[in-house]
Amino acid sequence: MPLLAALGLGWWASRAARPFDARARRGRLAEWLAGALAMGPTMGWTWYVWPPTVLYMGAGLGLYTLLAAALLRAAARRLSLPLALPIAWTGMEVLRSAVPPPAGLGWLSLGHYAHHHLWLAGSARVWGVEGVGFALAALAGLLAAALAAPRRLRPKDLLRGLGPAALGAVLVLAVPPPDTVAGPRLLLVQPGFSQKRKQTFDPAENFQGQRNLTHSDLARRAQQGEAPPDLVCWGESMLFVPLFESGVPDALAQGARLPPWADQITPDTLADWQEWEAERVGKEILGLGLPPGSRAPRLPAGTSFLSGADTLDVVDGAIRRKTGVVLYSPDGSRAPVAGKRYLVPGAETMLGLERFAGVRAAIHAIAGYVPDLAAAPATGVLELATRGGRHFRLGATVCFDNAFLPPYVEPLAETGGLDFHLVASNEAWYLRSGEVDQMVAFSRLIALSTGRAVVRATNSGISIGIDPDGRERGRVREEGRDRLARGTLLLDVPVPAGGPTSAVPPYVRLRSPLRVVLGALALALLVAFRGPIRYPAAPGG
Repeated sequence: MPLLAALGLGWWASRAARPFDARARRGRLAEWLAGALAMGPTMGWTWYVWPPTVLYMGAGLGLYTLLAAALLRAAARRLSLPLALPIAWTGMEVLRSAVPPPAGLGWLSLGHYAHHHLWLAGSARVWGVEGVGFALAALAGLLAAALAAPRRLRPKDLLRGLGPAALGAVLVLAVPPPDTVAGPRLLLVQPGFSQKRKQTFDPAENFQGQRNLTHSDLARRAQQGEAPPDLVCWGESMLFVPLFESGVPDALAQGARLPPWADQITPDTLADWQEWEAERVGKEILGLGLPPGSRAPRLPAGTSFLSGADTLDVVDGAIRRKTGVVLYSPDGSRAPVAGKRYLVPGAETMLGLERFAGVRAAIHAIAGYVPDLAAAPATGVLELATRGGRHFRLGATVCFDNAFLPPYVEPLAETGGLDFHLVASNEAWYLRSGEVDQMVAFSRLIALSTGRAVVRATNSGISIGIDPDGRERGRVREEGRDRLARGTLLLDVPVPAGGPTSAVPPYVRLRSPLRVVLGALALALLVAFRGPIRYPAAPGG
């Protein structure tokens, strides 16, 4: 896969580096269209949500490809392609990931294509996905130079093209993954629900289906003599019980309301929700309140429960809907919800456009609801206590968060640190498409960049455990199938031997200055290098 990515990028660069003739406007239009057609299919999974989204995504990615071509031509005025291309392409990706959606999109950078090749991807501990992508782009630049002027390749072109990848291999050896010890034991429960079932079936029936899978699997494992898990994990929005944070009743009493287009709530509504939570989670999952000697299914003593959930919270004095992750202790108490930070444009947020009646009507006709969720300002860190008296800090994120690095890097730079990351995800939209593989690639680079294991609990995508060294610990499978699969996965999560604040990889602190340098260098080339393009008529310096 990384070789194919380098080949494709190298072929593109060999054409894009050429100067325009008098028909520059047509050339840029063709360049944009080519970029849209080439990059759009990487977002082809959005077809399953709403087909026209693919056109929008392709058009936007085409603009960024057009920018990369402009940067490349500017750099090629003075630099050979093995150096010009990685500067231009990585600079474009830094900008693309820095601009918030929908204008920007930090999804699937070049470096993600190397996620399985740990001899290079492991260098993300030092220079992140940006550095891994730079190395691949340098290889692509060498190929572009060979295609453009094969007889003019010089030893320094080879050095520039192969050097970054060689440096990456050295960094893998120089900065090893952190030493780890066995951490908490987790049970991931994947019911294999389709999105149609998740949205249209009776919520109580969906809840019961996942509850029954959980209890039957725990009973089977107990009969086989397996140690019980410390935590049972469900995917995004799989609780099917509305929750609310502690400040909502007071805010409601003081006159705060949901937006006028949302279903309104009353104190009686909140009381009903509390009753559902106590019945479904407290009694049917944790087994609280059952009479002594009852044989009703319940989690093993000392086992906690985690699930994605939809909630209400108070945001700037108003009651807003959120989605996040909730953790229940064995006694039924729950911590504040760890909210989702990055919302999907058009599916979870309309970026304020929901205030207009025409926009609300259009999106409701398509989706059946108005996407007006509120985003969390920071990654939620949950404290997990095990039956053995140990305590672990897990960073809890949701689905789309998985495509961005800040939710995983930032908690490590703060006091307290993290033991591991957990992603509760809903990938039922995407059937067996490549989107679920892309999510695994993101997770692997997150594990490598942060030196922390990543656990992904999904309802139908790929539920998986990835160690801090990037190796896979296991994934849910059904008859060899790892998506749209029904099953469970029991795994022991490795955690840093020195505790949550120990063994933080250099990238955690280098990320911001590294991105500033890469972005500034690309823009500087665009401004400073003027005049006729020398490459490929003659190799640059």
